[in-house]
Parts: sequence; C-alpha cells; structure tokens
Amino acid sequence: MKKLTGFLSVAVAASLMVSDVNAKNIKLQASSKSGDWAHRFMTENYAPRLKAMTGGALSLTVLPTKAVVPHRETIDAVANGILDGDLNAISYFAGRDPAFAMIGDLIAGWDTPEQLQTYCMHGGGKEILQEMYDALKVTSGKIHVIGCSPYSREALVSKNKITTVAGLKGVKIRSPEGLAAEVFRLVGASPSSIPFSEVYTSLEKGIGKLQLNNERLAADLDASWEVLAEPIQTVMRRYGIEEPYEKLKALTRGNVMDQATIQSFIDTLDMPEQAKTELKKLTPALYTGNAGQQAKDL
Repeated sequence: MKKLTGFLSVAVAASLMVSDVNAKNIKLQASSKSGDWAHRFMTENYAPRLKAMTGGALSLTVLPTKAVVPHRETIDAVANGILDGDLNAISYFAGRDPAFAMIGDLIAGWDTPEQLQTYCMHGGGKEILQEMYDALKVTSGKIHVIGCSPYSREALVSKNKITTVAGLKGVKIRSPEGLAAEVFRLVGASPSSIPFSEVYTSLEKGIGKLQLNNERLAADLDASWEVLAEPIQTVMRRYGIEEPYEKLKALTRGNVMDQATIQSFIDTLDMPEQAKTELKKLTPALYTGNAGQQAKDL
C-alpha cells in the first residue's frame, strides 16, 4: 500500500504522489480551502468513488489547506509519515529546486488541460517530477508520483482595471513562483505566492498591508546559489564543453549550494580565465536571465 501526495500548475496541474503506508484510510492535505468547489469535489465525489471502486478497502480523508502543516511543507509531512499524501501546487517548492516552478507552472505551455495530462502520463512529465523528488534528501525514496489532474486556464482577477503592462506597476499580485513572478516583478508589480485558497480573501481585505521583508528576501536569495546553474550551463555550451546539463545536474540536484561550491566548480571548467572571472561575478541576486527581455516583449 502507498501514501498519497500531489501538484497544481497553470493549466493548473495536480500531481498525486504516494509513499508507503499500511493504513486503510488515506489522509491527504489539499491546496483548497474547506467548502470551496475543489474541496467539495474531492470529499463529495472522488472520496466516495474511490471507496466504491475498492470495495471499501480504501477510504480517503481530504483535509483543507494548512489543516496539518503550512502549504509549503506538505511534502515534508508526507515523507515523515504525518500525512499519507497531498494534492498541492508544486511551484510552492521552487525554493528547494527551481525546476518545480517550471514543471508546476509552465506559463503558456499548454492550450488545454488534456495536453498537460498527456504530457504527465505519457510524455515523461511524471517521471521527471519523480526524479526531482528523489533528488531531495527529505523526500528521496519516500514519495511516489502516481498521476496528474490538471485544471483549465486561470483568470487574472483584479480589484482595479488593468489595460496595459504599465498598469501593473505598484500592484500587489498573487503569482506562482518562478518565471511568472520574475516577469511581474520586472514590470513593477509586487508578486506574492499566497495559497490559491486565500486569493479572494486577500482581494477583499487587501494584501497592501503586507510589508516586504527585504532582509529575509536577501537571505533566501543568498541560500539559492543553484539558480546560477543556468548561466554556467549556457557558457559551458558556448565553449563546447560536453554534457553541461548532466554535469550541473550532478553538482546541484539534492545538494546544498553556496558560493564556494559554485566557484570551485567554475575553476574546474575548460574555458578562458576571463569567462571564469565573469561567471564568478554572478550572484543569485544579480542573475535574472532573459526575464528582462521577456517583460519588454509583453
């Protein structure tokens, strides 16, 4: 028998993952709030259906978001046996591996939910996500991805009328982590990855009272040196170094990165010293990739 957990993205995707458990009742925490349509569907439709399909061998308890742990800590709870599973937005875990933001919220990557479902189940998406969990020390060998359940596209809801990109300046906006948040930030908005279940409450009460903790943001960035794998890989390709992706993957996946580790790796590369010097000048706070150009292209 297995324990369950899951993911949501902007088609939006939800991945169901599992870890070993002998319990007859499967207890999972969802990303939805108690009483909303998604939670009602799981409790009123899916849970009874699962019980009927298994002849009563399995039952499902779907807990609302934050019922047991915060929305960013559900996979820890599953790995440690506190929960049997979760159905959650995997972009919340982008701080552990930036790839979660990409596979969990590939902006404009899908035209229909069916495309995402097909990619997940038959195009290798499920296997890539499994590899990402296996690379994390806390979840390695303790979580198993068993499927995806995508939503259709989401709307951009605002209290104020926004008709141009310039209208986003100064707006506090709920956004998934990763590319979307970076684009919003570059056009002057202030993105916040609050749970989807809190969006309308925040619109009613206003998230304008929130204050950015610049010290905490700087500390989080300084603890995310793995984001520099992208520019390093790009320069490695420029100088014809073989298997740049595989080498960066071996260095960063599941490992804690810091400035010394990254710079030591750069020193081993067969490229001009000037190129190494320029790479060593990069920091997580300074590197934005091509997000600036993408923001201009909006």
